[in-house]
Amino acid sequence: MAQAIGIVIANSGKRQADAPLPFKNRKDQNVKLWLLQCENYFKRDSNQWRSDQDRIKYALGRMEGEDVSAFAFTY
Repeated sequence: MAQAIGIVIANSGKRQADAPLPFKNRKDQNVKLWLLQCENYFKRDSNQWRSDQDRIKYALGRMEGEDVSAFAFTY
């Protein structure tokens, strides 16, 4: 079934959304840009991301490092 869906998507000319790279809170990373990439990812696969809680959990799972770990834990 997944292969059939992939074929249909490929034939439609639509490209699947690329997942945002993990956010590591380095000086060379811009959190606003990363959040926009997440938002774009959620919009392109809107059927998969129906609730805000699902989107928040996904984004928290893509965050790495000590600075963001405390935030993810408290959520």
